[in-house]
Amino acid sequence: MPYCPNNHGFKSTPFCDECGARTVETPPATGDKISVRSPEAHANATVNQTIVVGSPWVVFVIVIVAGAVIGALLLSRSLGGGRGEPSTVVVERVVTVAVTSAPSSPSVPEAAVAAPATAAPADAPVPATDTPEPPAATFTATPVPPTATPVPSTATPVPPTATPVPPTATPVPSKATPVPSTATPVPPTATPVPPTATPVPPTATPVPLTATPVLAAGPVTTSPKDGMEMVYVPAGEFVMGSASDDAEAENDEKPQHRVMLDAYWIDKTEVTNDQYRKCVESTSCAIPIGINIDYSDASKGKHPVVYMSWDDAMAYCEWAGRRLPSEAEWEMAARGTDRRKYPWGNTTPDTMLANFGNNVGGTSAVGSYPAGASPYGALDMAGNVWEWLNDWHGSGYYSNSPVANPPGEEESAVGRVLRGGSWRDESGRVRSANRGWNYPYRRDDDNGFRCARSL
Repeated sequence: MPYCPNNHGFKSTPFCDECGARTVETPPATGDKISVRSPEAHANATVNQTIVVGSPWVVFVIVIVAGAVIGALLLSRSLGGGRGEPSTVVVERVVTVAVTSAPSSPSVPEAAVAAPATAAPADAPVPATDTPEPPAATFTATPVPPTATPVPSTATPVPPTATPVPPTATPVPSKATPVPSTATPVPPTATPVPPTATPVPPTATPVPLTATPVLAAGPVTTSPKDGMEMVYVPAGEFVMGSASDDAEAENDEKPQHRVMLDAYWIDKTEVTNDQYRKCVESTSCAIPIGINIDYSDASKGKHPVVYMSWDDAMAYCEWAGRRLPSEAEWEMAARGTDRRKYPWGNTTPDTMLANFGNNVGGTSAVGSYPAGASPYGALDMAGNVWEWLNDWHGSGYYSNSPVANPPGEEESAVGRVLRGGSWRDESGRVRSANRGWNYPYRRDDDNGFRCARSL
């Protein structure tokens, strides 16, 4: 609430009813102007006076002088036969305040109203000439208090702001109370997480799992160029490579590391002799060269084409509107996201799951082992023929390969990667994490390929 600068206490009116001074929100400083209500003539309303705030004697003198002025006004009204000042004339005098020292407490006001410089009420008619001046002086001084006014009001809300603090602290225990109940469902939700987050310990967890409950085969599409069925592999993360304690793992399969891949399509089976023949007939592919080749045997049309060099495989995929898969894409399509050892799970392969260990004596028609399908529905990813991939091989590449869509080693490496093992390899070589390589120009009776396509 505003108070009188002459230490007359807090006032509910804009002017002190004791001394006529305009009430203020904050103590005035030296040189500030304050307004004084006075019934004097307009000519006397713009007088600037300098007073000393904080001195009781000054306040006493001001009160005496103010009393004298009021007495003179009353005497003038009585002598004038009852003719007084119009009730609508209220003049606010602007005075200059000089502050000698800061008060020791905010409760002691530091402003006082100066006595009128001229107490001549008889000159009331004169203000008609000087009427415009008082408003100008009054408006100049009036904005000063409003500038200071927001300061107290800003400070006023501070206690309410502090008041809610305890209520805020009160709910903390209640929020903590549900934690046990919230934590109860966490184990079921966390069960699938370890396969992605903790590579090493959960390796043994998926042992009893088969492909069907973990990941159902996704959508299938057909390539218009060669009629190849392709399975969809969604974008996601998987753990690539072998654990450090895997006795069957080679050094180039370590360390095990996370890989993020974009979604892609991959051939459901290896490219067959019949499909490759279409590329040869279009003059986009070379005729395979090798001993005891199956390419010209009509009964072997559904067997994977062999005696393929890396360049032969690349040429076919380009003709078909696809490309060779990256090593990371091939491994994810083969083992899924649960770090399984083989495409079908972790059980040791047998004659119902794959063509391996020379148990057939050569290649078998693609898709002959549906029980050995990968989580995404890809077939023959273990055994039958080694499959060329796009990557160059590097024995230490896993130590510094990027997390997202790793491209493989630089071209300075010795050869291109081969994956999946073949019909003549034992179980350790048909593991999904096993890595093979060969020179790009090599053609063998157990080298084939499959293609992939980006979305």
